[in-house]
Amino acid sequence: MVLDEVKEEIVGKLDQVDLTVLRAINALLDVHTENKASTVEKSLVETLPDSNPIVGYEVDGTSVRLDQFEEEAAKSAAEIRKGEGTPADEVHEKVEKWLTNSK
Repeated sequence: MVLDEVKEEIVGKLDQVDLTVLRAINALLDVHTENKASTVEKSLVETLPDSNPIVGYEVDGTSVRLDQFEEEAAKSAAEIRKGEGTPADEVHEKVEKWLTNSK
């Protein structure tokens, strides 16, 4: 197919899809035409039927939802600002011990 035929085919199909599909298509076009990663991420999240999607998993397999992740991230950031975080050198020491013990 030549470019114009493909464009016509796509335009013809747009009337047949719902808002979720249109937002996803729009997000993909944003990436391709303007490289708007943050807009794309927001658009894709908006297309999800669940406004509180699963964004990750705990080590035990428990799902982590977006609101939980944002809450924990905000708490961690506040602790770091107050100087309550673990210093990097302590983290490096712990990692070395874990790696040594795992061999």
